Amino acid sequence: MFNVNRKSLCTFFLSLFLALPIIVQAQESRLTVNDIFNLELATDPQVSPDGKRIIYVRQFTDIMNDRRHSNLWIINYDGTDHRPLTTGNFNDTSPKWSPDGTQIIYLSNRDQATGSIPQIYRRWMDSGQTARITSLTQSPSGISWSPDGKLISFTMIVPEPGPSII
Repeated sequence: MFNVNRKSLCTFFLSLFLALPIIVQAQESRLTVNDIFNLELATDPQVSPDGKRIIYVRQFTDIMNDRRHSNLWIINYDGTDHRPLTTGNFNDTSPKWSPDGTQIIYLSNRDQATGSIPQIYRRWMDSGQTARITSLTQSPSGISWSPDGKLISFTMIVPEPGPSII
């Protein structure tokens, strides 16, 4: 019924034999649930005022606690001196350079005294000294330096006080 010669049959099996490693490799390189914990994301790049350095937020997952965290990293514009500015299982976000490039401000939930409410931190780039500069009861956002670098602004929801009986 089927007229198959040996040469065609050998070619078919040889092709299948050669394609097998490609098929197996494709199955091995599929994304798995555990791979999600190994993914890291780089977001919110901020170029220094002199254009020589870039700070960005590097997001990662703590597999033991099933939580996403983020730290601040810095790199020179040419790809050298790539290193973390902050470390730990915290959420450090929204870095902003001061106008003169000597400091940054950012949001972080690293202080256990304020619970998980992010606070504004200030870091001096020459010494690496860091200070928490707020003790807010609500999460701040939209942090920014004034043009002269003397003031910091942010937005925050301020709950309206409840009605007074008296």
